[in-house]
Amino acid sequence: MADKILTLKSAVTKIEDAFGLEWLKNNSAGTASYPFGHPICREWQVAKSISDGTSGMDRQLNEVALSLMRFAQELNLVDRLPNYDSAIRLRLLDPQIFSKVRYEINVAALYACCGYLVEFVQPSQYPNVKTADLKLMVKGQLIFIECTQKDSYNPQPPDGQLIGKLRDAIMDLQRELKSSYEILVIVLGIIDPKDVEKILKETKSRIISGFQGYVIRKTLGCALSFKKLEPTTPGLVAVYLP
Repeated sequence: MADKILTLKSAVTKIEDAFGLEWLKNNSAGTASYPFGHPICREWQVAKSISDGTSGMDRQLNEVALSLMRFAQELNLVDRLPNYDSAIRLRLLDPQIFSKVRYEINVAALYACCGYLVEFVQPSQYPNVKTADLKLMVKGQLIFIECTQKDSYNPQPPDGQLIGKLRDAIMDLQRELKSSYEILVIVLGIIDPKDVEKILKETKSRIISGFQGYVIRKTLGCALSFKKLEPTTPGLVAVYLP
């Protein structure tokens, strides 16, 4: 399950809908504990200024805007999951725990985009009682997940060179097999270079068998989508990184 990729403008709108435009404006000013304001407000201001054309674009600003786009895309995947309002929405407004909550959203989005049944778990009302963060249904079995992190969550940028090699290799494979497919590789995080050959082997096997649809390969940390195309020239290849 992969929602439509957001543009920068639509990502800004998504954040404004999720947090409230007035709240974003009111929490942009710094405090003694958070001199730059709530973390999401800084990203929203930068992304909005670029989207409106009132700010130039450089590498540092682009990275901030991309971070907001990734977060908005994740919200698109999870804000309709069970218990989102009670377990997540209000906690996003607290700058002290925002990084933790953002990480929970990231983990939930990774599983949701691969088709798992995911729901958030409401925090316990009792201070000494700890609960899981997510519930996941896998082959009829209920799994509880606690999202922990050593450092503040900072999504790693994708390896563009490796993605390009994988895309080109799949195109070469389609030429070799004289096939015409739209192929999506949905990656949970970062592609491991050691898994590229295994992804290509899986892709070749599916093309030869005439497979259409989704297949999840948890050992490779990715899902693959196959859709036959007309005409017979090699089809489209894309790598989607949530």
